[in-house]
Amino acid sequence: MVTSLNNRPAARDFGYESAQYICARIQANAGGATVNKSVGMIPAGALVVNIYTRVATIFAGGTPALVVGSNSPAFNNLANPAEAQGSEDLMPLATFANPLTADTEIFASLSGGATSGDAYVAVQFLKPLA
Repeated sequence: MVTSLNNRPAARDFGYESAQYICARIQANAGGATVNKSVGMIPAGALVVNIYTRVATIFAGGTPALVVGSNSPAFNNLANPAEAQGSEDLMPLATFANPLTADTEIFASLSGGATSGDAYVAVQFLKPLA
């Protein structure tokens, strides 16, 4: 069975003047390895307005560091949420280029040797009139 075709996600875009989001769950690797999880693709021209995180199970082991971004391999140019259990509503970092000039894939990255725990990351964006 072919598994390598169409493996790059398409940018989510259902129209103008409406709030849209992409969302993913990120779980720690039992061995403590860094985990990079694609949250999704945001279309060119969109404005990223919020990053929501919900740490459902507290991260344990090492010194966990959760970041969100598009700059490989660090993935830390959009937000630096807390690793503690609970919810957060964050604004994009001031250095994040808005509006997006190209379709952009967003990642959540968990590093620092975390061996357990999981979180949900949602990135909200707006597609203004062209």
